Amino acid sequence: MINAGRQALKRMGAGSGGTRNISPAPTTCMCGWSGRYLISHPELRDRHQERAARLKRLLRAAGLPVMPSETHIVPVLVGDPVLAKAATDRLMIRHGIYIQPINYPTVPKGTERLRITPSPFHNDDLMDDLVTALTETWDTLGIGTRHRVAAE
Repeated sequence: MINAGRQALKRMGAGSGGTRNISPAPTTCMCGWSGRYLISHPELRDRHQERAARLKRLLRAAGLPVMPSETHIVPVLVGDPVLAKAATDRLMIRHGIYIQPINYPTVPKGTERLRITPSPFHNDDLMDDLVTALTETWDTLGIGTRHRVAAE
């Protein structure tokens, strides 16, 4: 069912240069469809919340500065825009993991962070690999010397 939704979005979007521009009507339609899907599959929502909670526990246990969040988003404090970008570049190049850095003006200066969004489909092995990659990145870039304590 999810693949059908993805395929519908791809067909409705006008592609250009490898990107898809989707008009508001199909996007709204798919948002409604995804909402109905989630309502009819509460186990998926439960799994999503469980995955986020588990990742937060793993990161804290590794000494990484997980910031408070009541959602599935797992923000990890970096505190420096250059280090946040260096960390995400290293995670992608060395470990094949894509994570977004969040910098000023989206967040106040000095609170730059990585925005991790686990899905219901991220298994324990993937999460363990992520924690290992983040710990290696923190240590290599020296981020841990400034922000290794919990950010709460």
